[in-house]
Amino acid sequence: MSSHCAGVLSLRPLKTAAALDAGLVPLLCVGEGTATDPEEAARFCVDQLGRALGGQLNHADQLILAYEPVWAIGASMPASPRYVNAVLGHLRRQVSAIVGDHAMNILIIYGGSAGPGLLGALCTVDGLFLGRYAHKPKNFGTVLEEATRLGRATVRSANAIDETRSGRDSDQTSALRRRNIHD
Repeated sequence: MSSHCAGVLSLRPLKTAAALDAGLVPLLCVGEGTATDPEEAARFCVDQLGRALGGQLNHADQLILAYEPVWAIGASMPASPRYVNAVLGHLRRQVSAIVGDHAMNILIIYGGSAGPGLLGALCTVDGLFLGRYAHKPKNFGTVLEEATRLGRATVRSANAIDETRSGRDSDQTSALRRRNIHD
């Protein structure tokens, strides 16, 4: 790693704290540099999150994580939805083991090669961080229509959970609602 890059990374905790202090919602990009097993990739991302928060992982639900495996950027094949779901499932469990169940409320968007069909295949994300694919309005519209359909289905699912639980709100229901809002 170059000394310039190391210097920029050392500012992450200061920038994150300043954004939170100002009432902003920081967007923190995380991702492993080399292809590895999903549990190890999640540990790497949790470490990045912890460093950005100055070790205060209990503040993780105050920001948005943008996950993209660095090794997949510009690669001929993006990370598979199965891999992304596995990494993010491990990430949520690892953070939950440290700070408790409210970690399930952390908003995570995926920043990989996003196109039609991907959002529905990623059950562990709250949205997409669109890149080049969305530069064309028609492509953006296609992904937006898909998100809208999925959002409606999510609202119906959250309402069904509410009815089943007789009005008791749960972290899962809240997360479903928030997923719809941010899609």
